[in-house]
Amino acid sequence: MTKNVREIKGCPLKEVKTHKFNSHISGAHRAMDVPPPVSSQSPRFIDRLRTFIRARGMAYRTEKTYCAWARRFIRFNHYQSDDQLDAHHIQGFLNYLAVDQHCSINTQKTALNALVFLFRAFLGQDIPDLNCQKAVLRRIAATSHATAPPAT
Repeated sequence: MTKNVREIKGCPLKEVKTHKFNSHISGAHRAMDVPPPVSSQSPRFIDRLRTFIRARGMAYRTEKTYCAWARRFIRFNHYQSDDQLDAHHIQGFLNYLAVDQHCSINTQKTALNALVFLFRAFLGQDIPDLNCQKAVLRRIAATSHATAPPAT
């Protein structure tokens, strides 16, 4: 991920994060968070998913989130075509997020929601029972000023 800072007369306006996977989107669409135009006839899997989400009237933020999780799932499983997508691989991906990536439980739930939508609504596949390892809920212990170590 790279960071671009726009400047007008030497004053930075807004930091815009750009990703490799959406570099085909013009800068105006990225900066303003406006959905980019997508052809309903596009052969790309992600474009077809975007068109499906938009046809259901879902929020653009949901579209971006679900497409990002679908992309991560596809890359994790090294799929080459959408015919290879298998709902049985969801459990392995969620375990990877919890164990190897140390993600939060809410991140794991978001990924699960995106993948359930992908398989049930978009692909029309049934999802098997999932017995995945839940992410560990980490809490940072609060310290009071009396018990906190002195600052150095």
